[in-house]
Amino acid sequence: MMIGLVFSLLFVTSVSCFVNVIHDENLYGNATMGANPQRLDWSANRAIDGNINQDYTSGSCAITNIDVNRNTSIWWKVWLERPFNIAYLEIYFEKNTYKKATGFSIFTFDTENLDPVRDPKRLVYQHDPMSGCPPTIQNITVNKVTQGIMFTNERPPGYTSNCSGDNTMYTGIELCELKAMGCDQHRYLGCDVECPSKCKDKLCDAFNGSCIYGCNRTHFLPPHCNACIPHYYGGDCNTPCGQCRGGDVCDSVTGYCPNGCKPHWTGLRCDGCVPEYFGSDCNTSCGQCRGDDVCNNVTGYCLHGCKPHWTGVRCDVCSPQHYGRDCNTKCGQCRGDDVCDYTTGACPHGCKQHWNGTRCDVCATNYYGSDCNTPCGQCKGDDVCDSVTGHCSHGCKPHWTGLGCDAFVKNYTMV
Repeated sequence: MMIGLVFSLLFVTSVSCFVNVIHDENLYGNATMGANPQRLDWSANRAIDGNINQDYTSGSCAITNIDVNRNTSIWWKVWLERPFNIAYLEIYFEKNTYKKATGFSIFTFDTENLDPVRDPKRLVYQHDPMSGCPPTIQNITVNKVTQGIMFTNERPPGYTSNCSGDNTMYTGIELCELKAMGCDQHRYLGCDVECPSKCKDKLCDAFNGSCIYGCNRTHFLPPHCNACIPHYYGGDCNTPCGQCRGGDVCDSVTGYCPNGCKPHWTGLRCDGCVPEYFGSDCNTSCGQCRGDDVCNNVTGYCLHGCKPHWTGVRCDVCSPQHYGRDCNTKCGQCRGDDVCDYTTGACPHGCKQHWNGTRCDVCATNYYGSDCNTPCGQCKGDDVCDSVTGHCSHGCKPHWTGLGCDAFVKNYTMV
C-alpha cells in the first residue's frame, strides 16, 4: 500500500509539482466547523471534496447561516491522515458571499482534538480588513510540516472594514474548497526529492529543502547546516570558542579569535589562562608558589611548594603561626596551642598569661619585655610602665629609683 502511495505521489508531482494532500490520491482529511451548516449538504467536508466550483448552488461549499447563527467568532478546520510538508494553500471562497470572509486567519495545529485556540505562534496568514475585500481565490504560503489547518474569523467589538458589503457584526463560513498543496513530510521540491539527512528529524523547507526546523547535528547553523553556529568551531562544530575579546566570534574552522582575548586569557584560541591565573574563568590569581613557579592554570596547584610562610596545594593560605596579606606577620601569643586567624591575626580563645589584645601581641597591664614575663617596677601613682622597655615615664614611687623603678633606695629622704 505504501509503495503504491509513494508512486502515485511521484506521478502526480511530475505534472502538478505539489499534491493536494487533503483530497488527491485518496489522501482524504476530515473537516469540522464551529456552527451548524445552513443546509445539511453544506457541511464542513464539502470544502475538501476536490470541487473548486465557487457557486453555492453546486452543493460543493461549506456554508453556515450568518443570519440565524449570528456568530461573532467562527472556525473551520481539517485534520489530515498524517503530518505533511504543506507548501501552500489554495482557498476558493463562494463567489457571491466572499466578502464575509474579510479579516480571516489561517492557523496550523498538530493535535486532532485541539480546541480552536488562536495561538499566534501557529498563525500562517491574517487578512487585513482595512486592505479591502479578500480575493475570491487566494494562494497562501504555509511552508510548514503540520497535520491540521484551521480557518477562523471574528467580529470583535469595534471591528471595522474597508470591504464594501462586509458584515461587520457577524461572521460565518462561506468556503467552497481548500487545497493543501504539499508533499509527504520528509519530501520537498514537488515531492520528488527527500529532505537532506542533515536536517533535524529529516524535515525541511517545502520549496528548497533547507533545514528550517534546525540541524540534525548539534551546533550546526540552520538553514543550510554546513557551518557552525556562532561561538563553536571545528569539523563537527562541537568545540566551544575560547574567550575572545569583546564577545567576538571565533573562526568557525580554526577557532582563532580575530582581535585577541578577554583579560586573563591567552593563546590563538584564547582557551588558556595567562601566567599567574587559573580556573574555569581564569579569574583567580595563583597563590605564592616557590621561586618563580607558575601554578597549574586549571587546578591552581603549585608543583614545587610554596614561598616562606605560605601553605596549601595552591599556596594561598598562611602557614601556622603567620597571618596577613603577605603571611609575613607572626601570630601573637594565643592561649594553649591555638593558631591565630590567618587573615586578621586574632586569637580565637584569648591569650597566654601576661599577654593582651585581640592578636595577643601586647603585654598585659603591668608587664613588659619580649615575652611579657617581667612585672613593671614601682611607677609613680597609677602609671603603667612601657610594655617594651619597662620604663616609668613619670618617675617612681617613694623609696624606688631607676628607669624602671625597680631599685629600692634604703636611705630614702623625701625632698
